[in-house]
Amino acid sequence: MLKNLAILQIDTVDQDSVSAAGLDAGKRSRIVPSRLAQRFIAGKPLVEWIIRRVGEAHVDGVMVVLSDDADTGALLPLIPSDTPVYISRKHDSLGRFADAVREYQPRGVVRIPIETPFVDPALIDRLLTTAAMFEKCDYVGYRHLDGCAAVASPLGLFAEWYRAKAILKADEIVTDSSERADISRSISTRPDWFPQHLLPVPSELECADVRLSVVDEEDWDHSLTIVDAMRSHDLEWQDVVRFIRETPHLRQRMETMNQVG
Repeated sequence: MLKNLAILQIDTVDQDSVSAAGLDAGKRSRIVPSRLAQRFIAGKPLVEWIIRRVGEAHVDGVMVVLSDDADTGALLPLIPSDTPVYISRKHDSLGRFADAVREYQPRGVVRIPIETPFVDPALIDRLLTTAAMFEKCDYVGYRHLDGCAAVASPLGLFAEWYRAKAILKADEIVTDSSERADISRSISTRPDWFPQHLLPVPSELECADVRLSVVDEEDWDHSLTIVDAMRSHDLEWQDVVRFIRETPHLRQRMETMNQVG
């Protein structure tokens, strides 16, 4: 049995972007996740870029979950041949995620939003270490000082860890369609049902001037700017944040975008 499996879930419709960016629907012209995954960054499809980054963490494998629709055919050739792909016919994110868990039967899963090109392997490893320390915990995530979930903020650096049994339980008991479209919300907001441990966001990230989650075209342009300027595939979050803060126009624009939502 796999101990910890990383799952990159790519939806056709713009559902998980709400969780990843922490923004209300309609405020920005969002890039549909399945289309975002097909875009190229540093010469690689974004889907491959994220798979390679997550693979640097101490997970037992990385896989991709897709919905059974027209965009899947365009995505499949862009996914590395050594990466398992699970195609689900379920109509919501939670159902598709649970299908993959049933198929591969890991003990724990790390969920990565496609909107996070700079998701950091070291921050994922902290999730895994914490999950190993708290054996009765069903959910491990990062939280800001104000209580906001880091995965729901525009920082775009974080993943979440779930006990596989918690995913299957949520699939059985959660019926609200908006919650089934947001896996994080369906579990992390029910601490009485799903025991959780929350890690503090690094103090350097308790700020309003970093925005790395990709919601719209301007976010995407910022990602390309960062990668092109730093000329590195091994981008630790500290280096990325330092670059942003040493680039005044980029920093100011990110801060403004965070303020307006």
